[in-house]
Amino acid sequence: MFSWITNSLRLSVDNSASNSTSHSTSQEIHPDLEKKVVYSSKSSLEEARIQSLNVVLNKSEIEFEVLQQLCFDGIPDKPRSLKATCWKVLLGYLPINTSSWDSVLEEQRGTYASYLEDIFHNPVYSSSIPKKPVAILEENSTTTSKKHKKSLDTFEEVDPSLDPLSQSPGNIWTSMYEDNELKKEIEKDIKRTHQCLAFIHKELDPTSESKMYNCNFKLDEQTHEAVLIRILLIYAKLNPGVKYVQGMNELLFPLYYVCCLDDSENSRHAEADAFFCFTHIMSYLTDRFIKECDNSQLGLNACLQEFDATIRIVDEEVSDVLIRQELDARYYALRWLSLLLAMEFELPETLRLWDSFFSDPNRFKFVTYFAVSMVVLARDQILTNDFARNMQLLQHFTDKNQFLDINTIFRKAIEIQQRFEPSIFEGASRF
Repeated sequence: MFSWITNSLRLSVDNSASNSTSHSTSQEIHPDLEKKVVYSSKSSLEEARIQSLNVVLNKSEIEFEVLQQLCFDGIPDKPRSLKATCWKVLLGYLPINTSSWDSVLEEQRGTYASYLEDIFHNPVYSSSIPKKPVAILEENSTTTSKKHKKSLDTFEEVDPSLDPLSQSPGNIWTSMYEDNELKKEIEKDIKRTHQCLAFIHKELDPTSESKMYNCNFKLDEQTHEAVLIRILLIYAKLNPGVKYVQGMNELLFPLYYVCCLDDSENSRHAEADAFFCFTHIMSYLTDRFIKECDNSQLGLNACLQEFDATIRIVDEEVSDVLIRQELDARYYALRWLSLLLAMEFELPETLRLWDSFFSDPNRFKFVTYFAVSMVVLARDQILTNDFARNMQLLQHFTDKNQFLDINTIFRKAIEIQQRFEPSIFEGASRF
């Protein structure tokens, strides 16, 4: 299946390669690549991937499975627009029909602008709403002098929906207070998200659409940090069933970061694009953030049961220790599986992992295989440690397992994937 991709990606030919080998390999290249991609003896694997991806993305209709397989092996960091475009297609934000991209993006970005304009209410701007005059004194009042009555005249009745002290349903002041409380909660988490990166504190580009939206909920500062807060706030407002849950900030940041680093004009629209990419991810992960959905097919319990069952099959001895010591996966793997390992590795490594996670035909199942690999590769320590040390080991995996690099874990995950899904990406280069 798609063996031509393997050959095209491995067609980085060195000077020692024989002519006969090169010729036989080229016979298996996909016809489109044979026409558009020319590999020389100096072509690198990176260049081959870039050219192969460009060929797939430049077709009028993208062969989605081909794109998945190419991206699974890693999307080159440059040009920066490549990763952003691939992620948008893999997540379903952009359709496979490339001719409709411009119209889709224009419509979606316009929709996001409408959300910002319509959903946030600011009572200060509601003063133009007519108020009903109310007489405060009866015409025939005998207790008030005419002079006093004339000076008092009338008051304006305050609409209950506009009264800052009113507890009536639909009061927009109440809505604003709730928005501010939610904003504080989100802001607290964003302040802990990749704060070591200068990027998050940088001022927005002067051409950024984020500076130009007509929105009652203005950015406190013209920074990327403020934009992240607003994206999560609008998501919470649009999804009252889930609202905002801690951890969503970790899922949003890599998406926004990649959209911002896009070296095409699309970076101007990073806020809207990141919002919709985030929404698409959450369509798969929402149940993991709602307690009432823990027992659903996509909820936490099903997710953790799959994780435990996979460990049991892959390494029964390790599984026995975890069961005997009552090391519930909730205490360590819950974060891995819910946040797509975004908090376990440095940002560049996370971006590389997400290339594979988004490309997985069985959406996010490879996350489970990768998480299981992390545990299995630490088996020597797990088998000898007591409960406390194993809990430390698993809760602080990257700190306690510095001898394990991401490539080693990745290869183990591929091995496990092949065991459970032997036909997936058959013939792919795998890394």
